Amino acid sequence: MHPAATDLVSVVVPTYNRSGLLARALDAALSQTHNALQVIVVDDGSTDDTEALVKAQYLTDTRVEYVYQTNQRAAAAKNTGIAHARGSYITFLDSDDAYEPDHIALRAAYMDEHPEIDAIHGGFRPVNGGYMVPDYYMPGQMFDLRGGHLGPTLFMRAHVPALVGGFIHRDYGEDTELFERVTNTVRTARVDWPTYLYFRDSPDGIVNNEQMRRDTSSSQPQ
Repeated sequence: MHPAATDLVSVVVPTYNRSGLLARALDAALSQTHNALQVIVVDDGSTDDTEALVKAQYLTDTRVEYVYQTNQRAAAAKNTGIAHARGSYITFLDSDDAYEPDHIALRAAYMDEHPEIDAIHGGFRPVNGGYMVPDYYMPGQMFDLRGGHLGPTLFMRAHVPALVGGFIHRDYGEDTELFERVTNTVRTARVDWPTYLYFRDSPDGIVNNEQMRRDTSSSQPQ
């Protein structure tokens, strides 16, 4: 068997009040052709039935772990997930998104075949929306994600978070800020298999919230 097929991959799934969407994400994670998984659901203080959903439908799968914390926002939830990770590799899945079945297998195999690379990113397809998002660097401008970085596609060796210090809270762009530190610290590569399904229609999505905030700000009297 190819070594990558047995490498444990830790998938961090931060979530907050998304019980209506979380099942789609977890079903996608658990349907991977790569079976050596640790799926860490980090419940960031949800007040809906997230805990009941996970415990009733998913904790019978030994690959799933549920971690509850008081609400501390997304960066802290991701750091909590990283702290619980046991895999050779760590990656992410937003709780309103999904994977194609070979998402993990392709990336684990690539990393196994390229020991000189410590982190990869890229390879996504937007669903119910396009590629344009508010620009992290230039407020008021839009940016085409095909030329940049989509945060949860980051797939890295387990030692990388300790080297770069984990996520730092930002109202917008914390994935981009972390990615800057990753690229400045370790060797990275981009892959283009469009296997991360990036759903653009979540009403509480960070990108949608940021666009609404900017639209509201621009409409205020000067």
